[in-house]
Amino acid sequence: NIGLGMAMGALKFAVSVAGSFINAISVPLIVIGIFLGFYLPFIPLFIWTMNILSWLLMFGKSLLAMPIWAAAHCMPDGEGWAGQSARQGYMLLLALILTPILLLAGQLLGMLILEGFSRFLMMIYPIMFTSAMGDNTIGFFTGLLLIAIFVFMIVSVASKCFALSHELRDEILGWIGGGGQNFGADHQMADAARSMLTSTAAGHMHGVLGATAAKGKPGK
Repeated sequence: NIGLGMAMGALKFAVSVAGSFINAISVPLIVIGIFLGFYLPFIPLFIWTMNILSWLLMFGKSLLAMPIWAAAHCMPDGEGWAGQSARQGYMLLLALILTPILLLAGQLLGMLILEGFSRFLMMIYPIMFTSAMGDNTIGFFTGLLLIAIFVFMIVSVASKCFALSHELRDEILGWIGGGGQNFGADHQMADAARSMLTSTAAGHMHGVLGATAAKGKPGK
């Protein structure tokens, strides 16, 4: 009976340790899967939602400003039939017309750059990792770290490439002196909200890992 009790206790402890180990490796894998399966495909949706919203807000402001723009033609400042104040309205109208075209052109260009750069990254990343590891053996946790770093790089590259849609629009309109709001400022607020959500999720996962590790210790 004593031997059977000791065997059952050892088996219970082994199962507890194994469960803690499985929980410790499953949580990072779940997070990586969520980023690849949900967050990464939704990056273009996030960016395009903000682009469309920003354009609609600019269009609504322009409608409200039309009477003021019409009255600005009566101001005799500057040269030509339209004064300096009225010229700003024409630049805003140009921005309204060019914004959808530039957003679409930036999106297509970003997709092409993402496809080419992703292939390049997949080609050089194993070389970079092998060089960093040297003669060390690649274990399970090292492989998990390799996957996590690669996922982080892919998500960062995708975010940068898809952000080309509004960056191209802002820069080209800035070069020609176009009016309208800066779409990049709206995306900065959205990026800050997503970063806060990601940090909150990471903190929650860290707490889960800590609680799981504590449960797996002997005597708990």
